[in-house]
Amino acid sequence: MRESRKTLLVLVVLLFCTFLPAFAAVPFPQEETPLVIKDVFMQTSAAYLWLSPAIHIVTVVLLVALYLYGSRVGRIVDAFF
Repeated sequence: MRESRKTLLVLVVLLFCTFLPAFAAVPFPQEETPLVIKDVFMQTSAAYLWLSPAIHIVTVVLLVALYLYGSRVGRIVDAFF
């Protein structure tokens, strides 16, 4: 498959996934889906809030290293992201 077709396929699958109904253990109205997603992210990310500054610093350092050293740090950047 050509690269453009692969990209198009990924975009179509992502677009299709946005219209799939959400599954949950507790039923809720479909209109409240964004609120439920927000609550899930808030509950799960609270435990790792202390890691946020370190992750941001590492991201900036890796992006600068990628700019300066190019493909020599490409695999490290790929593994991180």
